[in-house]
Amino acid sequence: MTTPLKTQVHDLFAPILGQHLVRYQTAQILIDGIWDQWDDLPIRLFWSSSAMTSISWSKFDELWLASDYSTPFETDAQSTRWIDTSPTSIKPLLGQALQSVHIVRLVPFLSTVSDLEKGV
Repeated sequence: MTTPLKTQVHDLFAPILGQHLVRYQTAQILIDGIWDQWDDLPIRLFWSSSAMTSISWSKFDELWLASDYSTPFETDAQSTRWIDTSPTSIKPLLGQALQSVHIVRLVPFLSTVSDLEKGV
């Protein structure tokens, strides 16, 4: 039986509400001798309580959550490294307390050609 997403989110984040983000990591993969972002792997968030949470979208639309160093799939055959404070756009959140968690799934809007022609 699969645990409902709302329960997973609550169980993972409720204990760390109020904790401060002290560090984060993202993965890179080695391709043709060049390290590049590997966005399929989770972002790892490290909190002032020493807790860690990992979050990613697996299979393009399934939220994957963990409180350890696991990944949504095996990476053994790939050269992988974890980089602190990358991407820098998240850096302003360092030192900030986790106040709430909202998970939103965006559903693409598909239009017909006639809608596009009408400017809808």
